[in-house]
Amino acid sequence: MRDIAIALDMGNSGGKVIAACMQDGRLEILDEFVIPNEFVEINGHYYWDTFFIFTQLKKAMRKFSQLGRVVSVAVDATSGCYGFVNANKHLAGYVSGSRDPRYFDALKRMEHLISPYELFLETGVFPLDGFNICKLFCDVQDGDLHENDPVYFLQLSGIMQYYLTGEISIERSMAGAAVTMKNDFSDWHYELLERLGIPSHIMPPIAEPGTMGAPLLESVARETNCPDCRFVHTVEFDSSAAMISAPGFDQNKIYLSMGTTINPAVELPAPIINDLAYEYMYKNVPVWKDSYMLLSDVPGFHLVSMCLRAWNARGIEVGHGDLVEMASKETTNSFLDIFDARLMQTCMDMPERIQNFCRETGQEVPETIGQIARVMYESYAVTLAWSIEKLCLITGRDDYEDITAISGGARNALLCKMIADACGRTVRAGNPTATAMGNLLVQFAALGHTDSLEGMRKLASTVCPMAEYEPEENEHLNQGLAFLKDRGFLKA
Repeated sequence: MRDIAIALDMGNSGGKVIAACMQDGRLEILDEFVIPNEFVEINGHYYWDTFFIFTQLKKAMRKFSQLGRVVSVAVDATSGCYGFVNANKHLAGYVSGSRDPRYFDALKRMEHLISPYELFLETGVFPLDGFNICKLFCDVQDGDLHENDPVYFLQLSGIMQYYLTGEISIERSMAGAAVTMKNDFSDWHYELLERLGIPSHIMPPIAEPGTMGAPLLESVARETNCPDCRFVHTVEFDSSAAMISAPGFDQNKIYLSMGTTINPAVELPAPIINDLAYEYMYKNVPVWKDSYMLLSDVPGFHLVSMCLRAWNARGIEVGHGDLVEMASKETTNSFLDIFDARLMQTCMDMPERIQNFCRETGQEVPETIGQIARVMYESYAVTLAWSIEKLCLITGRDDYEDITAISGGARNALLCKMIADACGRTVRAGNPTATAMGNLLVQFAALGHTDSLEGMRKLASTVCPMAEYEPEENEHLNQGLAFLKDRGFLKA
């Protein structure tokens, strides 16, 4: 009977559970199970329905148990949502969404205690309102978290581990993405937490990636028909997990993870913390042993997802593939500041917000769905060209060989070609389930099938073909980048 590993990859837009095994030295994907992620709105605030996600995960595990002996399960996820578990190991309160409106002014509320620049120096991470340290500060200020509350802070992967095993911990990459660690990512930054009034005792133990965790709770093992399954501490921060599985990637290439958030990045032997990294909104996070990622959070397909949600709510049935086809038939001459706060919110009127932005900035107003889609894609391309240009300045290198683009956006051939043209670099794109693949690779490393980052990427290359997009001169995109710089939306 074959041994099976199960990966839950959960993001803001939804998730997948994937079953895989090792067969003759190759990773083989066996089946997948889709989990939608519908935020729960209560009194104007947005929360994750973790009970629904857990129930769906158990259904998937029971289904996959028919394929062989399930020996491991692991969870990677976005870092921005969290909840609390109390001293009795009961979930305490709701699991807040990363884009909840109550956190939009978090940094401003913190400025009397610490400036954004100092926060960057202390943590190695460019701070944004939606980061967990900012949200925890708001929880304290708003009376939702108190000094003596006997609770543990857990992000989504930690909450799922708790539901599955009853154990409490956070894996190192996910802890780093919480922006609550020291800038060398050696431990929690207790001094900083106390300075901000955040109770330091809420931080759980840190687990190392690629290590075995606890067995499933007896009730969960029985319900899922997985009596031999243990939880594995994969690389739990989704961006770091995706980098693990980038075929052919190394420290001489530029990396793009294209999902709800788009992460331009490079891999480093140590964090880089300098003024340029702060100026251009880059952050450091752990990836693997002695491997770090310097990345930026560029607003990604959340913008597209909000448009799709709005159109589908109006009875217009359209999906990602339809948008690409429609956009390929259109030409436009408008570009968005995708960092504009109005375009980063959860809403039901995103198409109108895009049109209003173009109108307010004196540009052509896109009218059709295809035109709106093309405006979004071209705006992504030129913004990424700008971000990668600045990334090269931060690292002091201009000799990166090409761009490795992975995750769901790698399926979008139109966007990949736009990025190649805008950046003037070859784009190698593929591995659309990169985060789940990275999750699985670390599980198989923990199970003894490989012992290095290079070995995991070699395994990924056997199952993830990559398409190549060669750059061509594109004056239209060059003009778009110049427009965004001239108007001050992107720093020159």
